[in-house]
This record gives sequence, C-alpha cells and structure tokens, in this order.
Amino acid sequence: MDSSDEKVLPAKLGIRDLNCKNHWKELNLNEAKITKPTVLCLGGNRSLGERDANAFCKSAEKLLNFEQLFGVIERSQIDFIGVSYGKFKNNKYCSFNGIETSHLTDSEIKTIAESLFYPLFKDKNGNRLDKQTAIKNFNLLTIFSHSYGSIAVNNIINCVYNEMINLGFTYDDTREIFSQIISVSYAPRGTIIGASNIQIISGCDGYDVPMNTNKKTRNVYFSRFQNVTTKEKQGNGAMKSDENTISVFTTNMTNNPKTNDHMLKVLTKMGSPEVDSSINAPNIFTLAQNLLILSVQNSLKNYNSTTFKPKPNIEQLLFNTKFILGKKQIDIEKEL
Repeated sequence: MDSSDEKVLPAKLGIRDLNCKNHWKELNLNEAKITKPTVLCLGGNRSLGERDANAFCKSAEKLLNFEQLFGVIERSQIDFIGVSYGKFKNNKYCSFNGIETSHLTDSEIKTIAESLFYPLFKDKNGNRLDKQTAIKNFNLLTIFSHSYGSIAVNNIINCVYNEMINLGFTYDDTREIFSQIISVSYAPRGTIIGASNIQIISGCDGYDVPMNTNKKTRNVYFSRFQNVTTKEKQGNGAMKSDENTISVFTTNMTNNPKTNDHMLKVLTKMGSPEVDSSINAPNIFTLAQNLLILSVQNSLKNYNSTTFKPKPNIEQLLFNTKFILGKKQIDIEKEL
C-alpha cells in the first residue's frame, strides 16, 4: 500500500458522547488529548467515516457491559475514542470483491501518535517526563481493535516507541511503560508490539494469523486450529507467543461453515439469532470482555486515587486467560 496517496476524506478522531448529535463529537486530529481513562477503538479497514468509528466504539461499550457495570459517575470518567480512516481518491483501495477499504497514511499515524501519545511521556516543551509519570499516564489507556485496526495500532506504537528512544528512554523503560496498556484485538491482521496484547485468532476467519506474527504462532495455528471440522478436535487454547503477546486460538466461533469468523459481529453479537455461535464462543466472548473490563477498572481506580497499582503483567494475564477458557481448553504444549 502506498501511504502517500491522496485522500478525498482524511482520517478523523472522535469521541462517543451521548449528549451530542448522533452520540458523536469530532476531535481535532492535531489537538486531541488523553486526560482520563480512555478506550481507544480502531476498527477494520471499512471504518471509512465517523459513523463507522462511532459504531465500533458502541461495540466496545457493549462488550464492556458499560451501562450495567459502570455507574453514572464512572461512565463520565471514561472516554471512548474512535478513528475513521477516511477515503482515498478514486476509491483506489478495494477488497477482492470490490468493496471500498481504507487505512491510515504515514502522516496520519504520526499525527495521532503526536496528539494522543506524546503528551503521555513528554511535557509542553518537548522534554521527557520521568518514567513513573509516564507509567501512570499510559495506565489510562485500553485498546480494542479489529482486523486492520491492529495494524494501525502497531504502527502508532512503533512511532511512539521511536520517539521515546530518541528522548532517552531505555528499551527496558519502554517495556515497563507500554505494559500499562492492555490491548485486545479480534481477528487481528497484525500483532501489536509493546502493549500487553491479547490477540484472538479463529481457525475459520479466512485470513489466517497476523501478517507479522512469529513462526511459533504460525506453527500452532496451522497445525492445530485452522479448518478443524472434526467436532472432537474443536476448541479453544492459549499461549504466550512473545514477551508481550498472548495468542488466544479457537477452531471456530460459529457452527455455520459459511459464516466468516473474521466478522466483528461473531464476537460482539455472540448468542444473538443472527450468529449461530459455537460452544467455543462464550468463553472467547467472556475472555475479551473480562480483560477489557479489568484494564478499564484498573485505570479508573488509579485515576481516582493518590496511590498507584499497575495493571497485571503478561504472566498474570495469561493465567486469567487460561482460567476463563476452563478445563476443556486445548493444552497447546501437550498437543505439540
């Protein structure tokens, strides 16, 4: 993809606000700031306009059980920020079946990084904040992404990482700081580096594993989870793929072989009449929901407290993941 191509509609940031028209408030791409617990939502490559970004934020709200779990005061302290990717001139980028798609350009990635992330680790004069302040600031963030959204997140984080290194943070500093972001990605097209990343990969999503994933993850996916039709061998499993990534595998989210598990509704509308959910789907839904809630609740507690408690590390998140998947999960190490 040539990221220098001209757009007729640029990328935009917005915040889901029930007090605004269409429950959406556009944010200035160059001036948007993270000042309180925030769920950053990046959807698939068909998130062309603000309506698409708003719909994805609404899906995140539902997944978090937002209305029932968080009180009025807590809800006012949490922002849902969405990203729309805009449109390219002459509809240059289309899927194989002619559907219009889009992505963030290099300059848009840099702008989002500078606007949302840079103030979390540098002051108004461009000077580096101390590591502990940066840790507390990054703790405000939770990320939910789908499909191409994971590539966008990874590109933004890479941009942020390079700037942090340029400012004098060490590699170990960045690891500690980024560990305060918990990211959940469904049907990801890319593995997210840096943040504590839980990627949910189905053997029936039609896109295989993330494009930048490692050999270990590829081997597990292709040998045990892709296109498994024998019911006795279907199921869920999880493993630590690298120092900051947990890969959650499922052989199938639906019982209908014609339903593409890549679609977001397979996760967010699990159990509804329009999705023929498999017996594996409820645990995957619960996993995504619980880890997102865990992250947001930790951010809220720190936001409203003078003391600080960091988010669970990757090993603790793996323990939680395997606990939720239960006794019937596939033992990946044993299987291989």
